[in-house]
Formats: sequence, C-alpha cells, structure tokens
Amino acid sequence: MLWNEFVQEQGLVTNVNHLKELRAYDQSYHAGSLDAQAYQRFTMKLFPLHSMSVLVTFRDKYFATKIKPVLLVQATALIKYHHDRGDITVLMSATNNFLTDPLCELWGMCANLSTKVQLIKGRMSGSVVGEPSFQQGKVINLMTWLEDQAMADRKINFYSDSHNDLPLLERVDYPVAVDPDSTLRSKAAAMRWPIISLRDD
Repeated sequence: MLWNEFVQEQGLVTNVNHLKELRAYDQSYHAGSLDAQAYQRFTMKLFPLHSMSVLVTFRDKYFATKIKPVLLVQATALIKYHHDRGDITVLMSATNNFLTDPLCELWGMCANLSTKVQLIKGRMSGSVVGEPSFQQGKVINLMTWLEDQAMADRKINFYSDSHNDLPLLERVDYPVAVDPDSTLRSKAAAMRWPIISLRDD
C-alpha cells in the first residue's frame, strides 16, 4: 500500500480516485477478500509507462523515504540470527518483487519469492508471472521453489503478521505470529503457535 501512497504524493498518477480505490483494496486485504490479480494491476499500472531506469529511480526514492525509516531493528536482528545459523532465508510478499528487491538486498536474503513482475524486452508489462504471493499463492510459490531447489524436505520457519498467510502458516513446520492482526492472534493462540513482537517499543 505504501507504494501507491508514494506515487500519489509524487504526482505520478492522475486518477482522481486513486486513493479511494487504494482504501477499498486495503479494506478487502484486511477482510481477507482481496482480488490479488486486480490489486497487482492497480499497483503496477505505472510500470509500462516508463523505462526500467526511470522506474528504478522512483523505486529507490520510495525505498529510501518509505521503507528504510520504518524497518524494525529487531526484524533485522531476527534475520541475522537465521543467517548466523546457516539457514536459507526467503522473502515472500504480496508486494511485487521489483519493489521488494532492495529489501532483499539490504537483508541479504537468499531468495525473493514475492509476486513476480512480467518483463517483456526489458520493460515491465504491468502483469504478473504465475500466482501472486498472496494466501494460497504463497503456498504454491514456496513449494514450487523448494522443489526446484531440491529442498522439498527442508524444515520451514514462517513468520507473519497477517491472517491472509494462514494457508502457509498451517503448512509449515514452525509457524510464528509476529505482531499479528486480531484474527491471526486468535488462531495462533488456539494452535499454540508462538506469538512474538518485533516492535521497538
């Protein structure tokens, strides 16, 4: 959602209903009824209009002003803990991989399985490749990747704050609820999953 706020602030969209549509998508996300394909088209409608170099400039400013200032120290420490153990770390987000690549690089993640943008002759088409990494799509994308990496028998820790991730949380070996929404908190408590906070306060 932050990207869509950013492009509005930067004057990169002319649709007067942009923020109204964004709020509607945000509400459906929290309700668990988001149309992931439609949301991706909404988020990426700017992409086909610009060259990759221009989009990278936009993205880098977005990452510097919207993402880095809100990164949690304890989240970074948790990732370092897994790296120090020799674990393979993977980022999965409904947000597309073009926007999440800088975070993967900053954290030194081994792979980025966020929603994959389609590239045609070096330009982003505004469409996605495969399933968006949302709800059951995260399960599909992770299991496919594990098979491709010959790691299907690996034990998996999965951290999430959203009830939208329940399909994958219920599938992995070690599910952890992180500063969860109320629905996920109730489910985690019922299932006796760990509930942790990474907030600095």
